[in-house]
Amino acid sequence: MLYIKIRTSFSTTNEQASTTKDQANEQAKNDIIEVLKDQLEHERDQNKKLSKLNENLLNQLDKNQTLLYQQQRLSLNDINNIKMLESELEEKKEEKEEKETKWYNTFKRKK
Repeated sequence: MLYIKIRTSFSTTNEQASTTKDQANEQAKNDIIEVLKDQLEHERDQNKKLSKLNENLLNQLDKNQTLLYQQQRLSLNDINNIKMLESELEEKKEEKEEKETKWYNTFKRKK
């Protein structure tokens, strides 16, 4: 009978150790799951922030492109205005030269 008691006691100790080990493994798994959940939540937050930043950058890029287009249009208008003014100036010079030549020729004939 003594043998059976020792065997039962040893078996109970093994079962308790096995149960404790199983509980420790289960707790470790739960801890890992919690860490992974936290990391996943952190990554989701980071993803949201990056998406928002990306959206802001795209909006700013769109604004910059619009401003660049407007600046190019204004530059083209300025170039056209300069050409027009140069042409007007040339016409005025030609008119002045014609008047001077006409006046000179008229004055020369009178002599």
